[in-house]
Amino acid sequence: MTITLQDVAGILGLPTDGIVVIGSTSEDWHAACAAVFGHVPEAGEFHHSGDLRISFLDRHYTQWTDHEGNHAAEIYFTKAHIARMLGTWLLADKSGGSNFGCRLVPLLGGGFEDISQFSWRSAVLTHLFRNLCEVTDARRSDMGGCHILLQIWAWIRFPPIAPPLPPHPEPGTHYGCRFNVVQKFKPHEVTHYRATLDTLCRDEVVWQPYIEYEWRDVTPEQQYLWLAATPIIYFHTVEACQPDRCMRQFGLDQPIPEKSRKLRGIYDHTLRGKVEENWRRKLRAHIDRWNTRIQHIVLPSPLYGLMSPNHAYIEWYRERGKRYISRRAAKIGHMIDGIEMLYHVTTTEEFPRFGLQYIHEEIGQIIGMFRESSRVDEPGPEASPVQTQPDPQLIVVVPRNRREGRGLGRRRERVVAEPVPLWHLDQWSRLRDGSDLQSLVLLTGHNRFIITDRSMQQVLFRRHLSTLT
Repeated sequence: MTITLQDVAGILGLPTDGIVVIGSTSEDWHAACAAVFGHVPEAGEFHHSGDLRISFLDRHYTQWTDHEGNHAAEIYFTKAHIARMLGTWLLADKSGGSNFGCRLVPLLGGGFEDISQFSWRSAVLTHLFRNLCEVTDARRSDMGGCHILLQIWAWIRFPPIAPPLPPHPEPGTHYGCRFNVVQKFKPHEVTHYRATLDTLCRDEVVWQPYIEYEWRDVTPEQQYLWLAATPIIYFHTVEACQPDRCMRQFGLDQPIPEKSRKLRGIYDHTLRGKVEENWRRKLRAHIDRWNTRIQHIVLPSPLYGLMSPNHAYIEWYRERGKRYISRRAAKIGHMIDGIEMLYHVTTTEEFPRFGLQYIHEEIGQIIGMFRESSRVDEPGPEASPVQTQPDPQLIVVVPRNRREGRGLGRRRERVVAEPVPLWHLDQWSRLRDGSDLQSLVLLTGHNRFIITDRSMQQVLFRRHLSTLT
């Protein structure tokens, strides 16, 4: 499950079809702003990165009544409002909505029909995908992109974490307008929402929220374009849109997906020092695939009812993914899988060929699933430690200065393997007689060793924890 072009259409109402949002990054920005907004920015109204500050728009265009009746001023005011929406909401950067990318100014220079020809929906999704990828780095503390899209998407898909759903305001309005409410979160509620997400059941997830939704200005032909497996582009940013990996969102059967289409070199594209770069020529192959997206539509057969636990995709995913986060969720999920499997067997037309022996074996598998759930995650405070037998000749020691991180900036350090001597039960009598751990270290010449007696482990770690290294 992921955010798709369909979600951007239903929540934000932006146009899907159109040309990619791309243009020049080398312009006379003073002249461009004068042509689009009717005023020339001052020197202090440009950010050090080259972006235009939103305060420039606020200084000239705040009240509509100040420009009402002047046709040229009304056009400037409307374009300033569009720029403010793009910079502070739809395509916001990590500045918190205080800057507006100058590269977008020339795209607003034409008429309003020309502005609507761009595929703003794919640009918003591209920008959000890239920021979601970058923020997985543990060193990042902020994130750009359309946050309201991400939040409403989560509320729609996972009702237990959403505020009370108000009635739909008016027929034909966008789906995101249903959440026109004020919701305040307190710091201590974060743990509650995390626990709620970890223990979600299948009936608490909405796979298809737009079944009864009346799409505005979207033809059935354009809805098929949501299933096109093509790159989505926003200037130098390119992301892979892969609806074939989340077909259940469209009410279609989920086949075993093809190998993930990783676009090589796309994360090396930055705007730093590339003012004169011709992005249309550099990204020509991705733009051509977007322009011919109707040829890359993935359309499997519809999915009726629930996906069976022995579905080919489920079997494929079990071998490659982690289905559960907590033990409680694993137990509930295994129980539901077993009951659904029995339900599927007893309702099929070929039930007579199964018999009691088959059902007996399936129940045995359900019992085994509960036992396997103990391996889902590390034991919690309420659980007893899981005893594992280490390698008698080798133990892996990870350097303490290792930094965990994910995303673009992740760097893995080398893991060092050190040989460790194995001591048996008959060699611990000196410790039982009152000898301390430091004497043992002097005798063995090692400060890392393996203890095979569990009771002695508890004694050592309780009495001499401060001397272990």
